[in-house]
This record gives sequence, C-alpha cells and structure tokens, in this order.
Amino acid sequence: MYVEAERGGAAGGAGRLEQPVLLVWGDRDVIVPPEAAKESISALPDARLVTLDAGHGPWLEHPDEGR
Repeated sequence: MYVEAERGGAAGGAGRLEQPVLLVWGDRDVIVPPEAAKESISALPDARLVTLDAGHGPWLEHPDEGR
C-alpha cells in the first residue's frame, strides 16, 4: 500500500474492505516509514493503528505483545 499511498490510492482495493483492520507498525521502520501507516489508515474505512518500539518487523521483535 505504501507505493500506492504515495500515488493517492490504496493497493488492491484495500479501501473497499468492510471488516475492521488492525495495522501494526514499527515506529523505527526505515523500509516503510510510519508516515506510510498514516496514509494507509486513511484509505481504510474501519482501521486502527498500533505502533510498537520496533523496526520493520514489530511482530518479530515483540512476539508476545498483545497477548
């Protein structure tokens, strides 16, 4: 979605998703920066953003977060 967000659209029709979406992002991600998360969440009608003190793989760096 990052590349598409830069162009002003959501990749793969993500904006048509009707179910809730949880985006988990690392606030130190240098591959897809946190600004992209904000752009992506604006394209999703029912989305929530959670940022973790992590890089590009927050689920790998914090596998027990949220349990």
